[in-house]
Amino acid sequence: MADPAATAAWTVAAEEGVYQFSAWWPAAPYRADWTGAAVFDLLSDGVVVASKMVDQRIGGDQWEPLFEVPVTAGRRYRLQMQNRGEGILSADAVRVSSSARLQDGSPVATSITIPAFDSILLRK
Repeated sequence: MADPAATAAWTVAAEEGVYQFSAWWPAAPYRADWTGAAVFDLLSDGVVVASKMVDQRIGGDQWEPLFEVPVTAGRRYRLQMQNRGEGILSADAVRVSSSARLQDGSPVATSITIPAFDSILLRK
């Protein structure tokens, strides 16, 4: 998005818990015309609860961590991205993850029990 007033936004629907927010954009070291001021804001019911500015001229082609935030049940969350600088803003992808929940939202087991005479062989 070359328009400095343009924004991209994602609605976040998640169970209560602590979540890590990350963003992805292409690595483009040859693109000096990309923005050095891409701003990610997480809003909860319209109020900014976390914010981070990143330089899209560096990094890329990997998940770039933005922030870790507690999410409260019953609130509406929206991740918004905007360009506060000059150049092209790349709104490629965002990831919301939790170390306490699986992809379907169910809690991660903190331990497992293996019956007698069963085993697991891990090879590298």
